[in-house]
Amino acid sequence: MAEFADFRHNRKRVSLRKFSSQPIRLSVLKLDGSSFDIFVKKKATVGKVKQAIEAAFKQGDSKISWSHVWGNFCLCFEQMKLLHDRDSIARFGIKNGAQLQFVRYTPLYTLAGETSERLTCSLDEPEQ
Repeated sequence: MAEFADFRHNRKRVSLRKFSSQPIRLSVLKLDGSSFDIFVKKKATVGKVKQAIEAAFKQGDSKISWSHVWGNFCLCFEQMKLLHDRDSIARFGIKNGAQLQFVRYTPLYTLAGETSERLTCSLDEPEQ
């Protein structure tokens, strides 16, 4: 009987692991008001989300300077700026069907080479 219980436990663990690696759909709202969907793993990082966004645009003929984009804009989810590529999107509560948006990003100030960042965003932020 103990062997049967262990088998069921292992089977359940494998199933949960497989479920957590399933891709989730995120909607990305652009500055012009249009949006597009990307798919990333549930435990993806902000950096992986950025890569998925870049890949979505590579399908077209447009040439985009992504270093310029990420230097001047960042992604925002429920008024939280996603500033660090190594952060897990799960840390922000981002789940399947969530909408991210591009917002203008400028550090508040730079002092002796250190940057202070405002970690929240507002839909009403003026463009500079």
